Amino acid sequence: MASVKLMNFSPTGEKFAHSGPDGILRIWNTISGILEHEYQPSEHLTATTTCVRYSPQKKEKKKAAVKSLEASEGNLLAMGTLAGNILIYSPEKREIVATLDHAPPHAVLDITWHTTERLYSLAANNTLVEWDVTSGEKIVSVEVNGGGAICALTKKLFCVTSRSIEVIALLRKSGTVNLKNSYTGHTSLVTQLLPLLVKDAPTRYVISSSQEDRFIYAWDLLSENEEPAGSFMVKDIIGTVAVSALQEGAVTLSATTRTGTLVLFTQHLNGNSQRKVVKSMGKLRVVSEVNGKQTVIPVVSSFFCNDVSSSIIIAYGHSSILKFERMSISDLSGDKEIIRSDPSATAARKPTALAKIVTPLMTKDTFIKGPGYVDVEPTSKVKRKHGDPDGIAALPMEERLNALAIDKTKTGDATQPPKADNVAHLLLQGLHSKDQRILQSVIDHGDKDTIDNTVRRLPTPAIVPLLKHLQLVIRGKGHKSVG
Repeated sequence: MASVKLMNFSPTGEKFAHSGPDGILRIWNTISGILEHEYQPSEHLTATTTCVRYSPQKKEKKKAAVKSLEASEGNLLAMGTLAGNILIYSPEKREIVATLDHAPPHAVLDITWHTTERLYSLAANNTLVEWDVTSGEKIVSVEVNGGGAICALTKKLFCVTSRSIEVIALLRKSGTVNLKNSYTGHTSLVTQLLPLLVKDAPTRYVISSSQEDRFIYAWDLLSENEEPAGSFMVKDIIGTVAVSALQEGAVTLSATTRTGTLVLFTQHLNGNSQRKVVKSMGKLRVVSEVNGKQTVIPVVSSFFCNDVSSSIIIAYGHSSILKFERMSISDLSGDKEIIRSDPSATAARKPTALAKIVTPLMTKDTFIKGPGYVDVEPTSKVKRKHGDPDGIAALPMEERLNALAIDKTKTGDATQPPKADNVAHLLLQGLHSKDQRILQSVIDHGDKDTIDNTVRRLPTPAIVPLLKHLQLVIRGKGHKSVG
């Protein structure tokens, strides 16, 4: 089961972002179901993504104002990494627009947004940092008691949790925090904290879940009781959790499980005075049926639209191949099972223009260029006879005699190991991502032939960025190791 922090719906539910184990960030359009684009940060080799969070919806201002750079970018994505960095990604520009260093090499555990300009990050060294995303500056850094998840209640109040849950006030002038309240929490590390939003009202309830727990808890922030105001029993290992907006004291909650089932709850938190365990109101299983045999297609995440029709969006499928479906919450009461085609099986059967393999005609003088322009010995078109694994019997008599010669000295390219004679691909990657480590490793090459072959194979658009970078190096603002 994928980490719950590596997938996130946009504030409107129109987009869905997921960072896979291969380091690729994938963004889907949930309305059309199309995978809009994929992005692999150049840092993915050294910094595995730990969490992904969309920025909140921008509030429309009454007075007309000049549109800023952020206003034209739409919702941004913040990606925390194991290396302690936060990558701010713009889906509109399809590039990293900022990199924030929290506390390298301590991993970033969780991220939360309060506004489109304010971002808060929690790291493994138990520090909470407030960021100005527009300028990329660190506003304040404070120490907290452990950490696993975080959510912003107001500009000053936050919920921070490892196992127990603490409500803290951020004191920016002194760089400290003030503990407001604490709750018992879970027996294992909390992975999700979700505030129950109420229009034009402060947040009163917070939902918490743990991947090693079978209960979801609701906490009353106005109560002095350390026990939960509501307990929801899932009866399975919990995956992702989603909550609807709080309306008249009632909340609808959904949870995915390890077995791929979606479980729904509805409860009036004010009316649960006896704090009884709430049982599910409905369950949904998505299955595919092939030759009379049913296979479960796991539901990986869900999103409440909070619209007039009270609909929910579910995401189901495997790894990087997902499908999305919107349905009414009222249709999910009781145990439901819907039959759908498996997204991964559909993608495998879908014919494409790339499915046909064309083998080019080659002569004996043909050279094959592999990745990095490595010279590869061409495969002979001479068919081998049965019982002749070396293919000697199919050769002409002269070549057969040469093959049997004991004192023959093997020379030439055919007997030499493949050798990469240039680093053009690596240089292009460094220029595109502006990764100083990659550029330094390329410039540090001292072999004249490698340098000549690399420059000769560069495309014309890459010449100007290369010259600009070399200009910085010559002026003394580049790599320290360059003589």
